[in-house]
Amino acid sequence: ELRVQRKKYQSEEIETVDLTCFLFRIQDQQGRVHRISSRRMKISGHEKSTLFGFLKSILGRAPRMGWDYLELRGHSCLVTIEHVPRRNGEGEFAGIASLSPVPAGMANGQSSLVTGGSAEGGGGKKEEAKAEGPSVEGEEGFAF
Repeated sequence: ELRVQRKKYQSEEIETVDLTCFLFRIQDQQGRVHRISSRRMKISGHEKSTLFGFLKSILGRAPRMGWDYLELRGHSCLVTIEHVPRRNGEGEFAGIASLSPVPAGMANGQSSLVTGGSAEGGGGKKEEAKAEGPSVEGEEGFAF
């Protein structure tokens, strides 16, 4: 989304920013396809920005300046999904807990899904899946 107005971090001041999010396609052990989206992030190349950390997790290294992150479209990564209770207590939702590059043993299709442990009672359930994607919301490329 371009030219979005929102409050600055830890401030009451309004800023106009460009936002992006990533959409992942995940196939579970039963062959069902799911899609999960990241949260919206300000398009920023600053090393402390959410987008920088997000891309660093996917790539396994810091992204280089001038690189267009739309090149990630169609590439695989390991996504850990966490099912957490909603704030209002009505049900739960799936969110991205962590991202990492696909391990070498999984890269050639030997395994496409690893099921993580389940935290009963206090936390959410976590699953790890090899995701095809991400695809990036928006049509224009953005250099990082």
